[in-house]
Amino acid sequence: MSRIALWLGLGLALSVWPAQAEKSSDFFKSYQGYNDDGKAFLDKIEPKIGTVDLAEGVHLTLGDKFYFLNKKDTASVLTEAWGNPASSAADSVGMIFPAKYDPIADGNWGIELRWRR
Repeated sequence: MSRIALWLGLGLALSVWPAQAEKSSDFFKSYQGYNDDGKAFLDKIEPKIGTVDLAEGVHLTLGDKFYFLNKKDTASVLTEAWGNPASSAADSVGMIFPAKYDPIADGNWGIELRWRR
């Protein structure tokens, strides 16, 4: 069976370099504005910029305008931060967010990636 990532309009071919995991306190400009709980949540996740390699030979080239969160971090965002049930994250591969927003910011949005069989 072939697998296709649902990308919903990913026109993200901005540059090519390996993914770099970033420390949340350095990556998110909004970090210092959060209380201890908000900072603790952001400290748990590792935003990645650059080229992210997924299964099946899929490569996301995000540049520095977007960042990627892996499956574990996506589950944390969907369930802990956004209040969705655990089942909502079961099939998620990861998420892509605009770099100007952290995943708990007001007005934020993200694209959830899933495999379709």
